[in-house]
Amino acid sequence: MEEEITIEEVKVEVNPLIKEIAEKPSPIGSNSLAPGCGALLGLKLALQSIGECVVVTSPGYMTLVYKSINVPFLCVDNPVAAAAAVSEKYPVMVYADECSTRRCLQSFLTLKRRNVIYICYKDQGRSGKSIMLNDIAKNVPSSYSCTASISEIEDYIKKLRKAVEKKGLKFVELFAPSPELMRFDPSNTIEVARMAVETGIWPLYEKDGKLSFTKKLTKLEPVERYTEMLDIKLSEDEIKKLQERAKKIWQIK
Repeated sequence: MEEEITIEEVKVEVNPLIKEIAEKPSPIGSNSLAPGCGALLGLKLALQSIGECVVVTSPGYMTLVYKSINVPFLCVDNPVAAAAAVSEKYPVMVYADECSTRRCLQSFLTLKRRNVIYICYKDQGRSGKSIMLNDIAKNVPSSYSCTASISEIEDYIKKLRKAVEKKGLKFVELFAPSPELMRFDPSNTIEVARMAVETGIWPLYEKDGKLSFTKKLTKLEPVERYTEMLDIKLSEDEIKKLQERAKKIWQIK
């Protein structure tokens, strides 16, 4: 006699905010970018969260994608200067990588009174060091600034929507790892981003009048859990420095 097998129905609760974004039409058409691209996911979520805008970017890794998005965009060497000009008539979102952003730091003052959301996506790097505190929050008078990660989608969407409501310059620094640049399996993009957060290497915080963490950690995962996912060899001294830096940020022994 055959044994009866009962399969129980499992109900999975979907966060309403994430469900709302997921049900919107994709703002990006087909493209030839490498699979697992964190920056592509970050751009898609931003366009679905922010709404109508002109996208300003700079030449680089994401150039192929911008030709397939369904919104007006400009690809220029100095995205800050372009954003300052375009924002006089239209809402603007800048989506540029870390290298382009660093090159334009001196120009950020031109965005002081402009209605611009500037998203700096960090798609590579081992240390995960944020440029927000050192170069943006201290020197550029933005109405709102924060860090985000593609692994924490709800947190990212909430920050984007908060930025939309603010006037003036809003700065978002997004950790969006690239499998090609950081050398890890494309299926692990979200996990790499998540581990950067949970090891304390990439803290999530915002400056909205005052600086505060948006995801508090009471325990740090060992940084080796993050570095072992990358096909990059680090010395024991480099790993130790990463661990010490994470502990210093969170003041966890």
